[in-house]
Amino acid sequence: MDELDALIPKRGNNSDSHSVMDRIVAELLMQMDIASHNQVFVIGATNRPDLLDPSILRPGRFDKQIYLGITTSREDRVKILKAQTRHLTLEENIDWSDLLKKLPENFTGADFYGLTSKAVMAAAERAIEEYEQGTEHDKIKIKQ
Repeated sequence: MDELDALIPKRGNNSDSHSVMDRIVAELLMQMDIASHNQVFVIGATNRPDLLDPSILRPGRFDKQIYLGITTSREDRVKILKAQTRHLTLEENIDWSDLLKKLPENFTGADFYGLTSKAVMAAAERAIEEYEQGTEHDKIKIKQ
């Protein structure tokens, strides 16, 4: 589950009519308790853990918290890029170090995903232009 703070906000704020959100949170908590007895493993993510209802952090629910900070090591950043491009056809001899020098140090996983998505779109646009010019290729390659 992504954006847990929107799904499971702190109860009792009376921010909606008839406390609808409080009832939704209560139902979700109950369903998670039932699921935990059936050995269901649930993973959630949020950028705002301070907004979560405290009961969601009890044992059997989201009781383990892992902070995933921004990685700054070159090796880890290369691993992220390689993982996100593993199913893509890339130009040969990509200089990952040179590519990383062009990116901000505070790039998050989402930023790397956005970068690879834009690269795919640029490669597709380039392939369409080449096709229209009569120089079509059998594969779309992503260039550095």
